[in-house]
Amino acid sequence: RITIAGESAGAFSVIWHLVNERSWPFFSAAIMESGTNDLSWFFQPYADSTRYYRGRASSLGCNGTSEIDLTCLRELPANKLILSFLEMGEDMFARDSRKRPIPKNVPDWGSPLFPVMPNGPVIDGSPAGLQGVPMELMREGKAAKVPILFGANRDGGNVLLQSLVIIAVPGSTFPATNRTLDAVADWILRNATSEKEVLTLYPYDEYANRTMGAVNNDRVAYALRDCVFMCPNRRLARVWSARGLDTYLYVFSFDLGSIDHLIGAGDFHISEIPFVFKNWDIPIDLAGVKHRKRISDELSCRWARFVYCRHPNECAEKELKGCEKGLGYGLNVTWPRFDENASRGVFLSLKQKVEIVQLRKDNRFPDNEFPSGHVCDFWDGATLPWGDIRAHREP
Repeated sequence: RITIAGESAGAFSVIWHLVNERSWPFFSAAIMESGTNDLSWFFQPYADSTRYYRGRASSLGCNGTSEIDLTCLRELPANKLILSFLEMGEDMFARDSRKRPIPKNVPDWGSPLFPVMPNGPVIDGSPAGLQGVPMELMREGKAAKVPILFGANRDGGNVLLQSLVIIAVPGSTFPATNRTLDAVADWILRNATSEKEVLTLYPYDEYANRTMGAVNNDRVAYALRDCVFMCPNRRLARVWSARGLDTYLYVFSFDLGSIDHLIGAGDFHISEIPFVFKNWDIPIDLAGVKHRKRISDELSCRWARFVYCRHPNECAEKELKGCEKGLGYGLNVTWPRFDENASRGVFLSLKQKVEIVQLRKDNRFPDNEFPSGHVCDFWDGATLPWGDIRAHREP
C-alpha cells in the first residue's frame, strides 16, 4: 500500500506516474499539491521541444548537422548546460528593449517560461516516457485507477509565478502596471482575441477593493493561478470522478495573519507545506500565526487518513493519535467525493472555519477562492503555444 505524493514540480511528477502504465503496479493512491496536468510548458510537445533543444545545443557550440550533437554536449561541464541567474538577468533586460542585442543563449523557439523553467518531460510517445498530454490520456482512460487527493492554494499565483513572469515575459514589471496583464496574456496566448478575453475576465475595477498587494499585481496573480493550477484542477476532478474513482479536491485558504501582513502574498505557493508536515518553520512560530496547530492537525490528519485508509474522513484500520473526530480542528466536517453529476462539484475549504464549498458559475473577486465556471471555461479552451522567444517587446 503505497501513496505517491508531491507538491508543485513534485505534483507534476505524480501526474506523470498516473499516466505511465509502467508505474501503476507500484502505487495505490496519489496526492498532488499545486500541480498541473496539461500545460505544454511542463509537458512538452515533441516538435516544439526538439526545436528548442537544437537551438540551445547550437548556442553551446554543439549544433552538429540535423541532429543534436550528443557527444559534444556530454563533454561540456554541467554548469554550461544550466542558465545562470546572471544569464537570466541578461536575457530579461535584453528582450525588454530593441536597443539591446539579444544574447546568443536565447534560442529562436521555446516555451513562454524561458529562461526560468524552459525544460520538462517531453511527449516522446515511448512507453518509458510520456505517450501524450496527461489530461488527454486521462480522458481516454489511459491512467491509473486509484483514488486521488489534490488541490492548490488560494493565492498560488503570488510570489513564485509572478517572479517567473518578471524574468520570462518581455515588458512585464513588478509591481505590475496596468499594462502587465496585457503583456503576460500576449506572451502566453499569442492570440489577440484571447488576450482581450483575459482582460475582460480580470478587469481592473473588480480588483480595486483588493485584499492584498496592488490591484494590477492581483490581476496578474489570479490569472496565473487559474491558468496553471485551479482550472487544471477542475479538469482533473471532472475527468477522474467521471471514471468512477474517488476524487477529493481542496483549496488552502488559511489566514496567515502577520506573515501575510508582512509580505502581502496571502496563501502563496508552498505556504501549506509546513502545516502538512507539522514542522512549522521558525517564521511561522515567531510570527504567532493564529490557529497554526489547528490547521496543521487538519491537514496532517486528513492526509494521513488518506494514506492509510484511502479516505480523508475516517480511518478505522489505523489509530492516528490526535485525529479522532471531535479532537481535531474541522475534522468533524465530512469531505465529500467530487461528483458534479450528483451535485457534489465541491471542494474542502481549508481556512479558519473548515467548510465544504460548491463550485459556482459566476462568482467574482474577492469571492474567488476557486475561480468561477466561466473563467475556467476560458482557460479550458485556451491554447498556450510555444513561439519565437528572441522577440523584443518594448516596455
